[in-house]
Amino acid sequence: MVSAMLAGGAAVPPADARQPPPPPFYHCYIGSFGPRDNPIAVFKRDDEIVNARVGAIIDGCTLRQIHVEWVALVTPAGRDFSVSLEWPPCPRTPTSPAATAHRT
Repeated sequence: MVSAMLAGGAAVPPADARQPPPPPFYHCYIGSFGPRDNPIAVFKRDDEIVNARVGAIIDGCTLRQIHVEWVALVTPAGRDFSVSLEWPPCPRTPTSPAATAHRT
C-alpha cells in the first residue's frame, strides 16, 4: 500500500481510516422476493420481520440495493456498506452487535 505524506513527513491515513465506522446494524438480511425490477428485501431482528424496498430506512440507514445474496445500505453520513444473506437468521439485539455485517 502506498501512503501519501504530509509536509513534515507525517503519513496521511487511508480514506477509510478517516471515516467513522457505519452505525451498528442490528437486522439480519434473510432474503428477498417480488419482481426482479422492484424486489423486496426481508430483514429479521429478534421476533420482528421487516419487508423493505429500495429507499426504506432500517436501523437509521437507507436501503440502496437489493441482491439475492446481499443488500447495500448507506448511513446518514453517506458511508456505504453491505450486509450478506444469513441463513439460518442470526439473533441480533442492541447488546450483541452485528458480527457478520460486511462494511466497505
